[in-house]
Amino acid sequence: MSSGSPLNKRFLFLLGLLAAAFLLWYVINKEEHNWAESYALEEQNPYDLWLFKQLLEQAAGEKLHTINASLDTSLQEIETPAKSTYILAGGFAHFTPSEVEALTTFAENGGKIFILAANQSYDLLENIWGFSEESDSTAFEKIYDVLPFTNTINATGAEIIAINEGSDSARLHITKLNKNAEVQGEWSYFEPLYINDSALKISSLGLLADSLVNYVMLPRGKGWFYLHTCPMGFSNYYLRQEAGLKYAQSCLSFIDIEDNIYWDTYSMNDKYDAENIGGSGDGEQANLPEDGPLSFVLSQRELRMAWYVLVVGSILFLLAGMKRKQRAIPLVLPRENSSLGFARTLSDLYIVGRNHSKISKLQWKMFKNMALRNYGIRVEFANDTERNEIVSRLAIRSGIKETAVEAIFSTYLKIMVSERVDNRLLVEFNGHLQHFYKHAK
Repeated sequence: MSSGSPLNKRFLFLLGLLAAAFLLWYVINKEEHNWAESYALEEQNPYDLWLFKQLLEQAAGEKLHTINASLDTSLQEIETPAKSTYILAGGFAHFTPSEVEALTTFAENGGKIFILAANQSYDLLENIWGFSEESDSTAFEKIYDVLPFTNTINATGAEIIAINEGSDSARLHITKLNKNAEVQGEWSYFEPLYINDSALKISSLGLLADSLVNYVMLPRGKGWFYLHTCPMGFSNYYLRQEAGLKYAQSCLSFIDIEDNIYWDTYSMNDKYDAENIGGSGDGEQANLPEDGPLSFVLSQRELRMAWYVLVVGSILFLLAGMKRKQRAIPLVLPRENSSLGFARTLSDLYIVGRNHSKISKLQWKMFKNMALRNYGIRVEFANDTERNEIVSRLAIRSGIKETAVEAIFSTYLKIMVSERVDNRLLVEFNGHLQHFYKHAK
């Protein structure tokens, strides 16, 4: 079949038509944001953890490591647990019994373990609360099988509080949204009966709805467990708010930034253990669930449509490309400047807030540093006389008209007295600054 035959052209036309139909459907049905609580590390949707990971990378630098293999071996390879911190953040925390033992050993050797998950690992909680032989075993046996370690309340939103001794508590109101509309959701907390076990020496570090404990600290050997049941407070949507950033800083203030930090991406995925689900643990195949990855793909409307398009498109491509072709020359892409993408993303977060007071003050600070560095003029004034003197000196040394320099100062004074800096005032201020930078000597 030659490349120019009518049959080949017909297949290519059908393939293009199918792709165009799918693209049109995707554009019509695509949402601006995905409001699912996916807690993905590489996505920038409202309830993902991309910004949390970026901020932690900036703070820890090369001391931040990623765990992408089983904890059985990953934690054993850490040579200095006493100077190390383990972090897991997401909707679920999945640990096999052997991984639970690895976590407890890591803590006993001095490590800190932070788990931010709405659904905590039952095996881990069972290990922690069953660890103390001094606990009231009679009462424990009566409630253990009927009362879960964690419970939930149903509400559209709730206030979470980080309790810090010697300082003000950090408060954050979190709400479950879908397309900017509030929806009913479940909020997890620890059952008070387990929290009040005095033998375990549990400290309550955070509250949900003023009275329910959602953040606890438990000692284990030389180390500590920090368990938090509301990871939504650390998502992109709330970390771009000042209250959300303050809350996260308060909750994570127990992390020593000089420690090596190990971020676990492996345990966010569900794992099956032969001893837990029907296998013998010695090579016998476990009774794994019958549903596979394709079952999930077909259960989601968007993924199902994409799968059908992929299958049909692949068949058409094979039929249209039966003729032997020269091997394609690989495309070598230039290295991407990721710092520009990061700066663009942070700029977008500023724009979403629609209050440009912070960015305006940052521009003013940069202008002051430039004046001191280039012209030896310290831009600090307490009254109009001092301000006029600085304007005059800066105009003489930079070669810019005094009226243009005065425009920068007067516009900044407007910003200082404004409760909210809108787009117009930001653009005006930036225009004066750019004029100065472009024409100054």
